[in-house]
Amino acid sequence: MGNANCCVGLLDLDHFKNINDTHGHVAGDAALRQFARYCASSLISQAFVSRLGGEEFITLFQGIRSEDAKVELERILSAIPPIALTEPRGITLKLSFSAGLAEARCGDRQEDVLSRADKALYAAKQAGRRRVEIFRPSARELL
Repeated sequence: MGNANCCVGLLDLDHFKNINDTHGHVAGDAALRQFARYCASSLISQAFVSRLGGEEFITLFQGIRSEDAKVELERILSAIPPIALTEPRGITLKLSFSAGLAEARCGDRQEDVLSRADKALYAAKQAGRRRVEIFRPSARELL
């Protein structure tokens, strides 16, 4: 993970537990599949997306700085189409996500960059969800 032009994003679907609790796990699974397809078809060619687990996804942006990756994820966030469920019929869900981004640094291990992206994701959730935050090191972390 030593390329400075590599950026990792962690995405977490907002309030996803409510979908499973209200409409069931079959509906939740269908929503996850449709969201994954939407992301995969909407990302620029230098980016990849994969489900990490639960309602969390990971994105990898190659050759792109965090500011540009943020613009890309915000574009995707603003245009998520409603998810029409076939089971139960007649239910349409509007999904959103919170995301945290971190650039890989020279000498990083995978867990280093993922930890920073996770801190940025936490900041996005704390700031009200439905947003993308970039990891900004604290003064202590710069030492």
